[in-house]
Amino acid sequence: MRSPVASHPSIAPTKAIAVVALAIAALAGAALFAASPAAADEITWLTMEFPPFYIHAGKDRGQGIADAVSHLLQRHLGNHTHREELAEPATIMTRLKAGDHVCSAAYIRTPERERVLEFSLPDLILPPHGITARRATVPRLTGGAARPVSLAKLLANRKLRLAVAVGRSYGPTLDTLLERTKGSNHVYWRHGEDIYRSLFDMLLKGSVDYLVGYPYEALYMSRERGVEGQVVTLPLVELPEYTLAHVVCPKTPWGRAVVSEVNRALEIERPRPEYRQAIERWLDPGLLPEFRGQYEAKFLGGAAPAQ
Repeated sequence: MRSPVASHPSIAPTKAIAVVALAIAALAGAALFAASPAAADEITWLTMEFPPFYIHAGKDRGQGIADAVSHLLQRHLGNHTHREELAEPATIMTRLKAGDHVCSAAYIRTPERERVLEFSLPDLILPPHGITARRATVPRLTGGAARPVSLAKLLANRKLRLAVAVGRSYGPTLDTLLERTKGSNHVYWRHGEDIYRSLFDMLLKGSVDYLVGYPYEALYMSRERGVEGQVVTLPLVELPEYTLAHVVCPKTPWGRAVVSEVNRALEIERPRPEYRQAIERWLDPGLLPEFRGQYEAKFLGGAAPAQ
């Protein structure tokens, strides 16, 4: 009686062994790929034209506050490849809402954003927004010398012109005040890739009387434009506290997983001197003592301090 194999020459023993071996190899490869999907997972870090948080040109390119923090965090996210892409604020929000594999590193938490974005632990602590104006304009804003001012009172004066950036949050308190001005002739809402530089140029030209922004921004742009000392930033009575910002990713399983990794990295990095120095690099030296106190008390919140 013939062997069943011998009766079918097309599947001779040696060929059958080869087929089985190929099948095993294919299955092993598939299993290996399935076991490590994150190895090929790419995160696109969306940045904007926003010095000194993101710096895209000149000798300080890539050395902005959010640039440095993003790079420090990426060291810990080794299961991902990383790329950066410049986009307008509105485009960043659209892609985050769409669930693209994108994140961004300097977002203020607001109720509207919390509904659609996944927020990390705070990755930045910043002196509060202030009112930036030409020094010669200060008496019109304060009635006299430089001192803290109220945005609500400034907005009520229709003879004073303000410019703000569409897609930027100035924090819940100021956002609420500014939203009421949409359609007003004395508040200009600007669309564009940059969210401060062009507004600052409008201020220097006299097209507007004041801006809302961080002290970092005004100091950086004043030095870049060669007008340091001619522009001042006044504290806002509505914002006595320092501001916290966060890494944001889409509110999806992928986004939550990435934010979880980011949080672990932040817990390691935030107490380190290198991390604090990245945030304070562009700060006015006169604010450093106050900033470092806020960093330890509000930002670290009981974690081991940076030295």
